Amino acid sequence: MKYTIRVLAIAPYEGLAHLLKLIGSQYDMLHLDIFVGDLEQGLTIARSHLPGRYDAVISRGGTADRIRCITPLPVIDISFSVYDILRSLKLAENYAQNYAFVGFQSIIDTVHILCDLLQYRIETHVVNSEEEIAPTLEQLKKQGITLVFGDTLTHEIAGEMGMNAVFINSGAESIHEAFRQVIQMFNTFSMFDSRVHLLEDAMRLQTSSSIILQEDGKLYFSSYDEDDAEEVLNYLQGMISSALPDRQSKSFHLIGEKLFSIQMQKKNYKDNVFYLFSLGLSPIPKGSSKNGVRYYNHEEIKSNYFTSFFCLTAKASDLNTTLHEMNASRRPIMILGERGTGKDHIAYRLYLESPYTNKPFISIDCKLITERYWTFLTKHINSPFCDNDNTIYISNIQDLSDSWCRQLLSLILDTHLHKRNRLMLSCSLSIESDRDPSRDFIDYLPCTSLYMPPLRELTDDLPSASALYLNKLNSELSKHISGFEPDALKILCDYDWPDNFLQLKRVLSDVVIHTTGNYIQVDCVKEILAREMTQYAMTAPVKSTIDCNQPLQDIIKNVVLSTLQDCGGNQTKAAQRLGISRTTMWRYLK
Repeated sequence: MKYTIRVLAIAPYEGLAHLLKLIGSQYDMLHLDIFVGDLEQGLTIARSHLPGRYDAVISRGGTADRIRCITPLPVIDISFSVYDILRSLKLAENYAQNYAFVGFQSIIDTVHILCDLLQYRIETHVVNSEEEIAPTLEQLKKQGITLVFGDTLTHEIAGEMGMNAVFINSGAESIHEAFRQVIQMFNTFSMFDSRVHLLEDAMRLQTSSSIILQEDGKLYFSSYDEDDAEEVLNYLQGMISSALPDRQSKSFHLIGEKLFSIQMQKKNYKDNVFYLFSLGLSPIPKGSSKNGVRYYNHEEIKSNYFTSFFCLTAKASDLNTTLHEMNASRRPIMILGERGTGKDHIAYRLYLESPYTNKPFISIDCKLITERYWTFLTKHINSPFCDNDNTIYISNIQDLSDSWCRQLLSLILDTHLHKRNRLMLSCSLSIESDRDPSRDFIDYLPCTSLYMPPLRELTDDLPSASALYLNKLNSELSKHISGFEPDALKILCDYDWPDNFLQLKRVLSDVVIHTTGNYIQVDCVKEILAREMTQYAMTAPVKSTIDCNQPLQDIIKNVVLSTLQDCGGNQTKAAQRLGISRTTMWRYLK
């Protein structure tokens, strides 16, 4: 395979430039751009042409040293060969006066070797920097030395001091050696470069992407080439501003509209710090609750809470101190209450006021979990249960089977899920069931519990909260309703609201849609609540006749359920018909 090596050659003197051009023509694979300039002049030339598309730089002595400081490219020094020094020694044989060789260690070492072989006695002086050249020559001049051999700079300074000087030229052998070094280095680098590109191509075939950042956040390598690459890079640069662990860690992150599983590690390599990231798109799509699992970011949770009916209630304000105290602890929280009492919104608010708002809020609704997805949650490496420092909210645990409840509790305890994450659970209490799965979680984790009262116990709060929500509905539905007729509001307050805030929110939306005047009418409220009563009539299987061949407690329960069904689910009316309090009725139904 034919290839071309592009070389920037900067010669300190014209003769070397000519020799470079002449010998370079013998190497078909070399493309030489040759310039003449010594020391600072040579450095200026290098600055104006680098980086360019060069593979290497060739120069000599102090000029080469200066160029190395401004480029990562390999800089090949045209060194003095044995033949270059030997030619100078043979020239010195013809000089009758005192002379000396002055130069850096590499030049003088070669002079010593040749003097030993040829039995020459020649004065030599080593200089370690350019600043030492003039003082050394001054001392030699006082000692009667009239001729010095040296490199370009020594030759130049000696001439300025009125001394004779012989410039040690680089011969053809030195040029050939420099070209051989360029070719060998290029071949070695090409081999490694090919391997690197091969590995990069292999990494791009992986389902996950790799990104490496330098300590200052600059991109070092990336196999992620999607349209949102810049957004992802900015996010990762923000992550390294916080202290990443030296050990490998893994967590989920919402970046834009994508949910990533990110493995990260801080690495030290040859005194340099790098941040390694492996990004995989999570199998759980952001914003999807198809399988009962949904990831939210801070802004989504904020919107969910502050657009809810619950946040308008006095109960939400009354909980300020309680929620603050709960957030001061990392203990798991169990939120109890009937369906629709605002349990989800309490979880949202706890998250919003916690220190975990920069991480996802992971909602797991047990009502929607399938058997296949339950296996993913409890056994897959990409399960949110394998992550750390997130807020995990497991709702509706009453819909889990007894075996799944036990498995979930065991998983939480065995993997310290509740210690690695902020864990919240909720359980909806039901009058049809004696089963209360929340008890085991509260006792064994243990949990701090919070009971959310039903709406029927908060009727004093209903008028003001409804008025505030009415204002929101006016904006959303382009209405101009001023309020309720007094009797219409009383009907709302007297209703039992079996589905609590969920039902109230829906009913208020319906009455606003069907209201054409400035005030919500009684008839409109009655019509919509009548439809609600039909929808929420108790459907629990109740025998038309009482079976006396059962325990007394079950007979009482069936009588109460039958009465409740006859009353259209209205618990107050059912209790009045039975001649008992609602509390007693609830006790019979448990």
